[in-house]
Amino acid sequence: MPASHVQSFAPCARCSQEKPIYEPSSGLCRACYGIRSNNLRMSKAKQVKVPCSVCGNVRSSHLLGRAICQACWLEEQNGRDLCKGCGKVKVIYVRSQSLCKHCYEDHLAPERLRRYVQTFATTYPYNQILFDSLAATIRWDTVHIRTLEQFRVFGRFLQAHALSNPLTWDCIEEILARLGSPKRPTVLHLRTCLFDLGHLLSAQRIIESYETYSARRRALLPIKDAPAPMQPLLQRFAADLWKRGESPWNVRQCMDVLQTFWVWCQGQGITSPEMVSTPLIKAYLLALHWHWVCSFCHEQMPFETDERTPPPACLHCGTLRSLSKKRRYSQNTVRQYRSKLRTFFAWAKSQRLVTANPVQGSPIQPTQRIQQYSPDVIRKLCDYVASPDADPVEAFVLYLILFHAFSTWELRHAQLPDLPLVNGAVQQMPLADAYYVRIPRPPPSRGRRTPGRIRLRQHFPEAAASWLKPLLARFEQARQPLLEHSQNTYLLLAHKRAHHCAPVSEWVVTEIVRRASLKVLGSVCSPHILRKTVATLFADQSGPGILHFLGWGQQQAYAYAWVSREIVQPHAVVLPQMSEPLPASESFVFPALDKPEPLSRPSSPSLSEEDHAHGPLTRNH
Repeated sequence: MPASHVQSFAPCARCSQEKPIYEPSSGLCRACYGIRSNNLRMSKAKQVKVPCSVCGNVRSSHLLGRAICQACWLEEQNGRDLCKGCGKVKVIYVRSQSLCKHCYEDHLAPERLRRYVQTFATTYPYNQILFDSLAATIRWDTVHIRTLEQFRVFGRFLQAHALSNPLTWDCIEEILARLGSPKRPTVLHLRTCLFDLGHLLSAQRIIESYETYSARRRALLPIKDAPAPMQPLLQRFAADLWKRGESPWNVRQCMDVLQTFWVWCQGQGITSPEMVSTPLIKAYLLALHWHWVCSFCHEQMPFETDERTPPPACLHCGTLRSLSKKRRYSQNTVRQYRSKLRTFFAWAKSQRLVTANPVQGSPIQPTQRIQQYSPDVIRKLCDYVASPDADPVEAFVLYLILFHAFSTWELRHAQLPDLPLVNGAVQQMPLADAYYVRIPRPPPSRGRRTPGRIRLRQHFPEAAASWLKPLLARFEQARQPLLEHSQNTYLLLAHKRAHHCAPVSEWVVTEIVRRASLKVLGSVCSPHILRKTVATLFADQSGPGILHFLGWGQQQAYAYAWVSREIVQPHAVVLPQMSEPLPASESFVFPALDKPEPLSRPSSPSLSEEDHAHGPLTRNH
C-alpha cells in the first residue's frame, strides 16, 4: 500500500470502472494495483534462470513454487497427441482445438493479418499505394504465420524508408544490397515481398519484366572486368546498341569480345582507340588462332606474334623444349571476334574517336552446315513420347519439339488455352479439352529474321488424340501442385516461382530435354539440334516452304534445301555413382539420373497428310 494516498473516485486506468483510486500516480484501483504488483513479482521470479526439474535445461521457471520451464509445463498439462492441423504427434498447445503451437498460430494468422492490413498506415503516400497493391494479392485461404511475419517486416520497412516512384528492379537490388546477409529471416521476408511487388508491377506493365532486366544486367557485366580507362567508352557503346534495338544476347557478346580485346591491348601498352592500328588487329586475331601448349604439364602460354618459334622453356613447369603450337579458337569464333571489333570501331569512327577503321578486309566465310541427329534418335524419342509410362513433362516437351518444331523461346513462353467470357473476364480451359496451346509473338530486335509463327495457336492433330489427350491430362496433373494457388498461364512452371507469372529460364527447358534423352538414349541431346533435325524432316517431306509457317525466316527456311548436312551424335555422359538421388531442379521435380529399365514401346501413331499443316511428324520419320 502506498505511504500516502487520497482515495478519490475516478475511472481506473486499467479496468475503466468508476472506483476509488488506490494509487494516484498510476490511476489504478485497489484490485488493478494488486494485479500489477503480482505480475511484477512473477516477472522478476521468471527472470531467474534455474535448472528445470523435468528436462534439466537452465530456463526461466514458469511457476513460482516449482522449477519447471514453460515447454515442460505445457507438455505436463496438455500432453502429446495427434495435431489436427499438421497431423503429427506434438505437444498440444490448445486442447479445445487439438492444435500444436505452430498450427494454432497459423489458425490465428489470417485474422491478425487482416487487422494489420486494415490498420496499416505510413507517412509516404507511394509506400501506402505499394502496400495496398501487394495486400490486394493475398490469398486468404493460404495465409499462415510466415505470411503474417512477411507483411509485418515489409510494413515496418515501408514506414521507415521512402521508395522511388516508380519502384524499379534496380531500386530493389540496391535495397537488398544494403540489407546485408540474405540468410537473416527479416532480409528473406523483405526480399520475398519486394520481388512479389516487382513482378506485380511488371504484370501491370509499369516496369519491365524481371527476365528483361536480368538479360540487360548480364549483358553489361563484362564491362566491370575491362580496363578502367575504357569502361566509360564501353558504357557509351552499350547505350548506343540499346538504342539500335540490339538483343541482350548480342550486346553481351559484344561486351565479352571488347573486354577481352582491351585487356590484351593493356598488356601491349595500348590504352585508347586511336592507338589501335591494323597490324595490331592482325596480331590479336593471330593470338586468338594459336597458343603454346606444354606437353609435360599441359599448361597454356599466349602466342607472341613477334616470335613464331616456340619459347625455350615452359613458364609453369620450367621444362625445356616442351612447347608446341596448338589451335586455340576455331575459325568461326575468330570471325565472330573480328566482326564485333569491326562494329565497335565503326561506331568509334562515327563518334570521331578514330580517323579510320583499323579492322580491314573481309574474313573467309566458313562452309555452312546443318547439324542433325540420326533418324534412329528421333524414332526412339518418338516412342518415348507415346509411351504411357513416360514422364508427362518430359514427354510433352519432346512432343512439342519433335512434332511441332517448338524453339526454346516458344517452350518457355507457351501458354495454356483460355476462353473469353461475356463480362470481359478470361477463363482457363483444360488442355485436353481445348487441344491447343497459345504462342505469343517474340519481341522485335535488330537483326531478327523472322517475326515468329504465322498462327498464334498451335492446334494438335486429331489423329494423335488417342494417346495425346491422356498425355495432356497427365501433364496438367503434374503441373497442378506447382501452381501454389496462382493463376499462372505459362505452360512450364518453376518450382516455388509460379506465383510470379513469369516464364522459366532457358536452363529449365534444356534440363528437361537432357534428362529425357538420358533416360531413352543414355546420352544427352540438345533442344536446338533436335529442332533443326525436325526441320530437315519437314523440308524433305513437304518442302522448305513449310518451315516459314513454323517460325523460320524465308532465307533460313530455303537454306534447308541446299546447305550440306552433318550427322552428329548425342553427347555421351558418364553418370557419377550417387548414394542419394539428386535434388529437385528449378522446374518440375525431375527423377534421378539413374538409367531406368527399358520402357515398353507402343507403336507411334501415323498421322495423315492433312495433319501436316499443323506440323506433326509421321511414323516413317
